[in-house]
Amino acid sequence: MAVLAAIGAAAVVVFPKNSTPTNPFSQNIKSSANFNLYYPTQLPDGYSIKSSSIQLKDGVLTYAATRADLRIVFTMQAVPANFNFQSFYQQYLKNTQQFHTAYGQAVMGNIQNRVLSSMTDGKTWFILSDNSPNVSGGELRLIMNSLKQY
Repeated sequence: MAVLAAIGAAAVVVFPKNSTPTNPFSQNIKSSANFNLYYPTQLPDGYSIKSSSIQLKDGVLTYAATRADLRIVFTMQAVPANFNFQSFYQQYLKNTQQFHTAYGQAVMGNIQNRVLSSMTDGKTWFILSDNSPNVSGGELRLIMNSLKQY
C-alpha cells in the first residue's frame, strides 16, 4: 500500500511555526493530485516546514515538519476503493482516540511506540506520522485541528 510506504519518507522541512504560505502547493501538484490538499496553519513549537519537502510521487503527496531530529510526516492520497478503515485502525493502531476536525472524523493511536493520526474527508486519506516516541499525540492533534484545505 503506497501510503504505508510513504509514512516515514519525507524530506526535511522552512516556514515559521505559524506562517502559512498563500498556497504551499505548486500548480503542477494541484493539477496532478486527484484528492484534496491540506496544509497546517499552526505547528507545534519549534517545528518548521521547508517548501522543498513537498513531493507528489505515484499518487501520494508527502511533506514534513521538523524540529532538531524530530520529524512529523504529512501523507495524502486518494481514499482507496473499498478500503476498510475500521479494520485498518483495529489491526494497526493501539489505544485509539477519535476526534472531530473541520474536515472530518480523525483517529489517533499508537503504532510501534509512535503516534499516528488519520482522517478521511471522502476523497482524501490524510495521515500524520512521526519518527520518534518523543512526538506527542497532542502535537499531532494540534496539527490536525489547524489544517486548511487548498
